[in-house]
Amino acid sequence: MVLRVDAEAFLQHFGARLPAPYGFYLASRWGDYLAHPERGKAFGFDRGQRVLVQEEFVDTVPLLSGAAREKVFTHSIAPDVAQMQAFIRMPLGMRDDGRFLLLGLSHSVSAVLAEAQELGGTIVKMITVLALVAALLAAWVSRVVTGPLRAMVQAIAAFSRGQPHGALPVERRDELGELARGFRDMEAQIGQQMDELNRSRDAMAHLAHHDPLTGLPNRRMFEQRLGQALDRARRSSRPCALVFVDLDDFKSVNDKLGHAVGDAVLQAAAQAIVGAVRQVDTVARLAGDEFTVLCENVDTDDAARRVLDKLREAFATPLQVDGQPMVVRASMGISVYPMDGEDARTLLASADAAMYRAKEQRTTW
Repeated sequence: MVLRVDAEAFLQHFGARLPAPYGFYLASRWGDYLAHPERGKAFGFDRGQRVLVQEEFVDTVPLLSGAAREKVFTHSIAPDVAQMQAFIRMPLGMRDDGRFLLLGLSHSVSAVLAEAQELGGTIVKMITVLALVAALLAAWVSRVVTGPLRAMVQAIAAFSRGQPHGALPVERRDELGELARGFRDMEAQIGQQMDELNRSRDAMAHLAHHDPLTGLPNRRMFEQRLGQALDRARRSSRPCALVFVDLDDFKSVNDKLGHAVGDAVLQAAAQAIVGAVRQVDTVARLAGDEFTVLCENVDTDDAARRVLDKLREAFATPLQVDGQPMVVRASMGISVYPMDGEDARTLLASADAAMYRAKEQRTTW
């Protein structure tokens, strides 16, 4: 199953709306660019290429490995042209699940120095005349600029931890407002995409271990639980029982009544088996009309016999198939650890053989 989330257009739009000359970078935990000032380097894996942040910026390697959380460095893009680069490792979802993104911003060093020199010259010329104005301006900047920036930083930190955050200055009509609105939209998009990915992952994990028709554990999960049960039985020296259940003449049901009715019979049989055993027992559908029941801590022969008696009683009365009563017979065989086998393969073979003997004799063992 392939789930494609196309965020390329959104990330390009977000990067384009940053105030010049800022550059916006976003990379996956493997280093593949999701956003880059040069559009051709973003989503290179969709074109069969691997454009990696660690190859362009070696200083980001500690961020990918987890040795560092943030990095600020200079990078030369030409002999006389350098940029300031700031990258941060931004976890996603739960704190310890290992998912993260690399978020980066770049700014021309010459632009930074030019702005600093211009500001310094202005301050030198006006310092004696505008001392009071400078104080008032500092107070205004603290309230109008520093406050929103601090709110943005806190919001990014909270988002990286998967926690709620305070209001963003989205109502502003300046660059900070644009940045806040872009972050808000990006947060909503990423949150929605992560929810969809988690739902798809959970659904795939369930399908990998359960029978889609009856909802019972499939062969893979049953073999895992059987192995775990045998380990516990060896440690505790308490026997466990394995019951093999096979529906009689099920092929004729499919041939005469159709596969839809056959599916309904399998579902009704699964419900009958589950209702006849303990909640702690494992009922699984191996294949076709074959079911197994794993019962732990079956200490006596009478306890094993009671398991079969309850299963026999479940099929003694007609099953409800699509709201109609239908007589369904089943043959059963049982094997007990360690008397009938000390490993999973032997126990399954013993129970299967006992079931076939019961089918031939039309009796339940």
